[in-house]
Amino acid sequence: MHGVGPSGLLHAFGLDLAARDGWNFGVKGETGDLSDPLAGDFERKAISFSVGRSIEKIKYAGNVEWRKEDGTQVGERTTWLVRNSFGYQIDPDWRFLGKLNFSVSDSNRGNSLNSDFTEAVAGYAWRPVDNDKVNALFKYTYYANQPSPAAISTAGVAADYEQRSHILSIDAIYDVKPWLSVGGKYGFRRAEMRAPKTTGDWENADAHLLIGRAD
Repeated sequence: MHGVGPSGLLHAFGLDLAARDGWNFGVKGETGDLSDPLAGDFERKAISFSVGRSIEKIKYAGNVEWRKEDGTQVGERTTWLVRNSFGYQIDPDWRFLGKLNFSVSDSNRGNSLNSDFTEAVAGYAWRPVDNDKVNALFKYTYYANQPSPAAISTAGVAADYEQRSHILSIDAIYDVKPWLSVGGKYGFRRAEMRAPKTTGDWENADAHLLIGRAD
C-alpha cells in the first residue's frame, strides 16, 4: 500500500430499508484489526444508523456513527460522528439548503489524541422559473477543525494547525448562449488559526476569494 494510511482486515455488514411515504433507514457496522505506520496496531469497532426523508418540497438525510479504537499507541478512543443534510423548496424560484456535520472524540491518553470537527452550512439557491438561464447560490459556512497533532491528512501530511472560520460566499452563472456560460464567485473568510491542541493565542487568517469563469 502506498502512503501512510492504515491497512488491515475489516469485517463489515449493512442493511438498508426503503419504507413507505419517502422514508428510508439503514444500519452498518464493521469490526477488525488495522495497522498504521504511525498509529501502530489497533482494533476498531463501529456501528452507524441512517435515516432519510424525501417528499415533495423536503429532502433530508442523516447519519450517526459510533466508533471505538483500541491500540498500542492510540490507547482507547471513542468517536461520535454525525452528518445531516436538508433541502426545502421554498417556492419555484428559491430553495433552502442546510448541512450540519460534526465529530467529537475522547481518548484515555489525553486531549492530544482527540480530534473534533464541525461544519455548518446554510444557503439559498435561486433559479427563477421565468428565466432558466440564471443560477445563483448564497451560502454561509461555519467551519471548525481541531485535529490531533498526530493526525495525518489524506495527502500524508501532518496536521499543523487548528482553524475556526466564518465564510460568506455568492456564486452566479448566466447562460449567454446555448454554448456559452459566464459566471463568478466572491467569498470572504473570517478565520483564526493556531497550533493543534494548544492554549496559545489564535492568529487572524482572513481571506478574500474572487473568481471569474467562462464555459
